[in-house]
Amino acid sequence: MTRPRAAPARRSRPGSPRRRLARRLRRAGAWLAATALPALVLAYLRLVWRTSRVEDAGLGRAGALAAEHGCAIALVWHEQALVAPMACRALGLRPATLVSRSDAGEVAARLLERQGFRALRGGSSRRASRHRPLALRALLRHAEREPGALLALAVDGSHGPARRVKPGAAWLASAHGHPVLLAHVACRFGVRLPTWDGLVLPLPFNRIRLALAGPLRAPPGAARGEARERWRAELEAGLARLARASAPA
Repeated sequence: MTRPRAAPARRSRPGSPRRRLARRLRRAGAWLAATALPALVLAYLRLVWRTSRVEDAGLGRAGALAAEHGCAIALVWHEQALVAPMACRALGLRPATLVSRSDAGEVAARLLERQGFRALRGGSSRRASRHRPLALRALLRHAEREPGALLALAVDGSHGPARRVKPGAAWLASAHGHPVLLAHVACRFGVRLPTWDGLVLPLPFNRIRLALAGPLRAPPGAARGEARERWRAELEAGLARLARASAPA
């Protein structure tokens, strides 16, 4: 005797009221996050800076180096997405950078803009990763429009792997011969959040060092092939050395 088949589970049609409600709730949540989170995060970071001992170990030279050379490209790990922009704000630096075209990217863009950054949409979100070369060129066009611009790039963002320089970042660091700066903000006390990059959340009453290495120049032919891979590995090793050397005692 055969058993009657169970009725298939109902699925919401693309235009069903349930789907429309879910979309509206997602949009409302994204709007709330983009509106409230940047202000809360910035207030917390200001508290950290006011209660901490901050040492400029070179990062303050970045603006002068960019002005001297017509442009400079500062490279940083994505894990520094909270502390590095706050360091730039404290030093009066106003870099241009890329953010992804996503809800999280909109939150990041608003936080960066509150700290004086020029946030260009078009980073490597999964949906729009194929547009990243165009976004990198947009950074260079920004430098052409504004001589003396400081460009900033999270070289392992937006989805990792962590602390691995991506080929596109190596290409940007070799394009047009602009000097490259390696930046790192080291905190004596901090918490690593459970994100793919181990995002660093600094604690109040801290010791913070704002470190810089460079300027570096890309070797000839570093925009492609094996030379680009050697240049990529050199940048990766340089950032790792800088992170180790800048740790506060």
